[in-house]
Amino acid sequence: MPGAIRPPSIRAALKLPGVVAVATAWPLLLLAHFTLFTYIAPFLLASGLPEALTGISLSVVGISGLVGIWIAGLTADSHPRRSVITAVALLLLAFALLPVVGTTTPGMFALMVVWGVAFGAMGIYNQAAILRAGGEHKDAANGLTVVTIQVGIAVGAGYGALALTLVGAQLVPLAAALPTAVSLAIIVASRRGGYPAGGREKRR
Repeated sequence: MPGAIRPPSIRAALKLPGVVAVATAWPLLLLAHFTLFTYIAPFLLASGLPEALTGISLSVVGISGLVGIWIAGLTADSHPRRSVITAVALLLLAFALLPVVGTTTPGMFALMVVWGVAFGAMGIYNQAAILRAGGEHKDAANGLTVVTIQVGIAVGAGYGALALTLVGAQLVPLAAALPTAVSLAIIVASRRGGYPAGGREKRR
C-alpha cells in the first residue's frame, strides 16, 4: 500500500554494515566497563590501596560520567567520529595504566576520572551512531543494540571473574583493555558505516 509505514525490521537493519559495527563495538565497551567495575574492590586491595576507597572510587566514576555526558552533548553532532575515537582511546589508556599508575591514591583517582568521563561520553556517541546507521530502520537497530548491550553487561562480570582467576586482581584492568582495544579498532575501521565524520569534521 503506497505511503504505508513499514514495521521495524531487525533483519533489514542487520544488512546495514554500520549497524553491525555499532552493535558490536558498543557492547564490547560495556563488557570492558563491567569487567573492572564489578571487581574494583579486589583490584584496589591488590594495588595496596584501602578497601574503604571502593565506594569513593565508584562514585568518582559515576560523577565523572555526568561530565562526559555533558561533553558528548556538545560534540555528538559536530564532531561525532573524532569524539567517539577520543573517548574510547582515553578509556583504553585508563585501563592500560591502572595496573601501574593506579597503585597510588592520586593516580588511581585521576584515572578513575578519565574512565568516568570517557565512559559517560561514549554512551551518547554510540546512541547517536546507531540511530544514524539505522536510517529508516533506526528503531529496529536501536532495539538490536539493547539486546547486545545486555549481553555485554552480563558477559562482562563473567569475563572479569575469569580474569581475576587467571591473571590476578591487579591485572583485571588489562583484561578490560582488550575488548576496549577491539572496539576501538572497529570504530576506526567503520569510517563510512557506523562512525562517519560529522559535517564540521568533513569541512576540515
